[in-house]
Amino acid sequence: MLDSIREEAKEFDQASVQCGIIGVTGTGKSSLINALAGKEIAEVGVKETTGIQSEISSYNFRNIILVDLPGVGTSTWTTENYFSDLIKLSSGKENYSLQPEGFDFFILVLANRVLADDLKLYQLITQTYKKRCYLVRSKFDIDAENNYRTKRKSDEETHKEILVDLWKSFKTEDRSRIFIISTAEPSRGDFEALENAILENLPKIKADKFLAYSSVHSRNLVKKKRKIAEKHANRIAIISACNTLNPIPGLDFAADVGLLLKLSQDLLDIYGLSLDQLDYEVQMHLKSEAWGIAFKRRMAMSLKSYTTIEGILITLRALAPRVEVKNLVKWLPVVGQSLAVLISYKLTFSYALGAINKFEGQALTMLNELEAGIQI
Repeated sequence: MLDSIREEAKEFDQASVQCGIIGVTGTGKSSLINALAGKEIAEVGVKETTGIQSEISSYNFRNIILVDLPGVGTSTWTTENYFSDLIKLSSGKENYSLQPEGFDFFILVLANRVLADDLKLYQLITQTYKKRCYLVRSKFDIDAENNYRTKRKSDEETHKEILVDLWKSFKTEDRSRIFIISTAEPSRGDFEALENAILENLPKIKADKFLAYSSVHSRNLVKKKRKIAEKHANRIAIISACNTLNPIPGLDFAADVGLLLKLSQDLLDIYGLSLDQLDYEVQMHLKSEAWGIAFKRRMAMSLKSYTTIEGILITLRALAPRVEVKNLVKWLPVVGQSLAVLISYKLTFSYALGAINKFEGQALTMLNELEAGIQI
């Protein structure tokens, strides 16, 4: 069983998802990359001009690889030679593939109307290479605010207006792949719908990986992450239980603490509560420097009992009676060791569930506060 769990954990860790994000400069590709990752991994507003090689960048977080690709319609990038030109730029040393087959899906980012070259590239990807391509109309917040200021139209009216305009360029069966988003305010528009569409159309192991480490922008996605978190906690608990059979007194307990610390670090990433993720949220919703400092401090303090060795030990001491039972019975022949393994599993998994409840609760609290615009 331990071998099986380790193999399952290895398969999950090594699973990768590669997405090609296509668009010309200024369409909001970098902002979309950061929004999907839930942290600033791509510099926004910076354009390299030292050659076409610089127009391709990749960003890897937990084996989710987002490849920033150029748009079409220039003398450098034509639809007919798009992928062959990409492949020519490959050195073979990249941690990603520029072959069309190497991508799990593409996102074509549009600034305004659908241009003829955009449509040709979409057809090339979906019809010739049989790859899924999502069409993303970015910067919805700007359009909505302009429309409200000049015409007093609501978000819903502006969204429908843009959507109907986009629909004119696509067949009915393709319209479900069109999303109007705001990376500055993901709750406005279709950002959650885009993430859900990606999850629904990936193979199971890849969908689990994307769900685990993609951004947290809605309560529904926070709730969906629980299944992934509990599955990971179960693996940690089984490995911890097997450590109970270690013949060196005290070593199994030390191993448990190390495993629980790793679990907590993974949960930080899963629920969007790691330091770089919090930094990103603060920058996106910054009201004042004092607000940002207080926000991050409160988040860190609320999770201290699960994210530091000191905090974990304090939490485990509350479970000390059961820990002592485990250490006593493990030295009894056969039955004692079996009972110790069971107690260790129950102990670790109970701790893990408590941690998941705490992290999930903090993620929901963060969403509530950011959306409500509460000032500290």
